[in-house]
Amino acid sequence: MGWFNKELIKTKMIPEKFSRIYRWAFNNRQSGDYDDFITFTRDEVAVQFEEMKEFIQTIKAMLSVD
Repeated sequence: MGWFNKELIKTKMIPEKFSRIYRWAFNNRQSGDYDDFITFTRDEVAVQFEEMKEFIQTIKAMLSVD
């Protein structure tokens, strides 16, 4: 996450909002794996799913991957 922020966010290669999206995904993955109980509302998941699709599209465009 540090490298991502240093190399892509601080250099403005991708918008800063993707730092928040990446941090959210990482933290929730950690919680899902290691916390005893974790729940997300349908609305939270729907919003974050749309954000992750945009994140993935942006990274793919940077890599020129179809």
